Amino acid sequence: DNEVEPEIQPAYDDIETMLNATKNNPISAYQELFKAWNHSYNEKTTTTACDQAEAFSLRCLYKKGNLNSLKLHNRPAVLTLVNGKGETRHITITSIQEDLATIYSNNSEYTIRLSDLDRYWYGRFLLLWRKPDNYSSPIMPGDKGAIVSWLNAHFDTDQQADNGGSFYDDILVKKVRAFQVQHGLAADGVVGPVTIIHLNTSSDINVPTLITG
Repeated sequence: DNEVEPEIQPAYDDIETMLNATKNNPISAYQELFKAWNHSYNEKTTTTACDQAEAFSLRCLYKKGNLNSLKLHNRPAVLTLVNGKGETRHITITSIQEDLATIYSNNSEYTIRLSDLDRYWYGRFLLLWRKPDNYSSPIMPGDKGAIVSWLNAHFDTDQQADNGGSFYDDILVKKVRAFQVQHGLAADGVVGPVTIIHLNTSSDINVPTLITG
């Protein structure tokens, strides 16, 4: 009759305890970010994380935003947080499920509430994105060449017969703008990193995504 009810463990970790623990540094955060892409980050070299990413056809993208922009980009990211003592912390967010997030700090995994994350995060984040071959700068209407053929391949189009699909003409611009509208992006027809991130997600190429449920 005197059975003790088992304690119900909360479904998330206390972010304050985690942030007040021993100092962390960007190295562990980059290690987890690279791991999400199935690559290794080498902390023993003077080569920067972004230069290391280039070797894997990945690029860094620094952004300032909020939880919505994090979800919009839909990629694992390194976030810069500030704890209650004013100390900077670097964490890697790898997954969001409803109101919880999976994060890593000092190479340890935690589950935290997004509402708690929002209290200590001021919007700075860094993510990696996969660069297409032949990409060097944003693809503009009127551009020609292999990078436009890559763009063309993402859309069901009958342009191939006219120009081999290698000219960024008005027909393709309309399709790109419609795609940008559909994904909540600026519909300017300019295909830069953020549009490419969404094209990569929609084409189901092997990229890690943040939203899992």
